[in-house]
Amino acid sequence: MSTSLERKAALLNLGKAKVEIFAKLNNIEMPSLLLPKNLNSTGLYDSKYKTIYVNLGETALDVQNPGHMRWSFPGWKTDRTACGVVAHEFGHHTEFVTAKLKKFKIGLWKEAVKLGKKRVS
Repeated sequence: MSTSLERKAALLNLGKAKVEIFAKLNNIEMPSLLLPKNLNSTGLYDSKYKTIYVNLGETALDVQNPGHMRWSFPGWKTDRTACGVVAHEFGHHTEFVTAKLKKFKIGLWKEAVKLGKKRVS
């Protein structure tokens, strides 16, 4: 049986693999990924350093049978697992990089997702 931290690390690796596929298919550079323990949130994207920060300890575990306040699972609308946090922060990176390349305007991330060659679910 794996520990909570091992499960969270596996979810982090799943999220990283998914965004790497999306980035490669859409010709988007991959940001760095760091795991600070002193982050005041589950995740953060720093556009200056092109770095995603994930506080692994604060991410949710995956729950297939949702209950009262436990309803997070990779790919669900609400995904507070490490997989979802990486995907969310990578969305900020994509928005920043594509706006800088003048492919999309800041704030039009929905258009970027629609026009992406492949979506990874």
